[in-house]
Amino acid sequence: MLLFYGLTLLALNGNSLNVPKVDPGPLCWFQHVCLSEGDNKLDEVRNKLKTPMECYNECSKMTACKFFTFRELNSHTVCELLTRCNNEGQCSDDQKCKSGPNDC
Repeated sequence: MLLFYGLTLLALNGNSLNVPKVDPGPLCWFQHVCLSEGDNKLDEVRNKLKTPMECYNECSKMTACKFFTFRELNSHTVCELLTRCNNEGQCSDDQKCKSGPNDC
């Protein structure tokens, strides 16, 4: 019985072990875009990061960053580092916008 209880707790709280769910990338990232509204934006990096993966990595470096949004428009890029993803938006070109959590 004690073993069952311990395994149940581990299953419910497995994330505390920092075990990756899936590799960072399209399998982990959302179909929608997280919008930066109000006080959920920690930082914005313009034209320095060139891929969604670089934006994800930047978010992963910050403890307070829980989500990211990467956008590319006419060879300009924006990486938004966010505390939450409450509101969801759509992108006209899926290849140009990506959002996801910092803990894939």
